[in-house]
Amino acid sequence: MTTKLLIQADDFGLCTEVNQAIEKLFNEDKIGSASVMPPCPGFQHAIELAKINPHWQLGIHLTLTCEYPHAPWRPLSPAHKVSSLVNNDGFFYSDPKIVCQQAKLDELELELRNQIESVLSLGMTPTHIDTHMFVCFEDTGLFSLYLKLAEDYGLDAFVSSEYIDWRFGQKCLNNLKGDTSTAYASYMLLPQHLKKFHSTKTAYTQLLASCDKEAAVLLMHPALPSTHLATLCGQDKAYGASWRYSDYLFLANLDAEHLKASYDIELCDWRNLTATARKKEEAKKPNRFYA
Repeated sequence: MTTKLLIQADDFGLCTEVNQAIEKLFNEDKIGSASVMPPCPGFQHAIELAKINPHWQLGIHLTLTCEYPHAPWRPLSPAHKVSSLVNNDGFFYSDPKIVCQQAKLDELELELRNQIESVLSLGMTPTHIDTHMFVCFEDTGLFSLYLKLAEDYGLDAFVSSEYIDWRFGQKCLNNLKGDTSTAYASYMLLPQHLKKFHSTKTAYTQLLASCDKEAAVLLMHPALPSTHLATLCGQDKAYGASWRYSDYLFLANLDAEHLKASYDIELCDWRNLTATARKKEEAKKPNRFYA
């Protein structure tokens, strides 16, 4: 069975180093999608790059947390209108659990709509929404809002089948609306993978070898190295500067022909991925597709 694999670069707009890495990888056909973060300082630069490359397929990386204390992010909404989303200094919390415990659903909706509309207002045509740190997958009310927003704006909603099954159970997956939200097998390098395999290349090779679904997503976090990135993200932390540069190097050296020959994996973009998933869903009706 051939796997259609979308490689998505997350955190587009985080900073210049991330944006430059994603630009290079798009231009070398190494990634099929990137997901942009409206609250982040590199957002406008990311949009500028996307406008001169209209063939790039972009998602919106809905952001409700900031894990980097040296450069915290604020919501797009006025702080007094989303006070349950921010700390005493007006910045996003770092922990998704705090967001789910404290945030009010109407304030979450206001902020998430503002993030989506900030992308649309700049003339962009995003393919989908997804969620930074999987925050929108942490709570049933927030997850329902996430799916509703996708439907309201006519966007696809990325759903990680493994994570939702773990959080809410298989029944939740079976109830997804296949026209706007499809659950995909999703792969992402985690700290325990590096601890087990000792190198990024070996860890990603093992992840690719484990792909056994018709449609899957590999989420990556590439960036070019700099002292600024190290200060922002930490040098050796999980998803820090070294991690992100290793992701970039792995992708820069990725060989599509080798993937096909070794793992029967074909790289694709977001639209190809959803077409594959929905074709399978149609064949399986009345059951919903899930990977």
